[in-house]
Amino acid sequence: DFEVTEELYDLEKDPLELSNKASESKDSNLIKRMRRLYDQQLAHWKEESVSYNDYQRFGILFDRNIPWTERQSALNARVAPKHKKSKKVK
Repeated sequence: DFEVTEELYDLEKDPLELSNKASESKDSNLIKRMRRLYDQQLAHWKEESVSYNDYQRFGILFDRNIPWTERQSALNARVAPKHKKSKKVK
């Protein structure tokens, strides 16, 4: 099974990412801020993603508020391209 986890590293002090700081209470405000920024960027992606090449599906796949089982359904779904292929000019 897939287990969702959050990770936060101080890359200056811990470049090998050996000490996950995500669960430390002193970093809880930073985690909250990063979640908020991530959600804002994802909302922007959903608004701006093009309808072809199945890009809109990524808005679902990367939404941390959607249960993984629903994201798996999006992975398995195939969305047909909605644009016409351009003809080659001879």
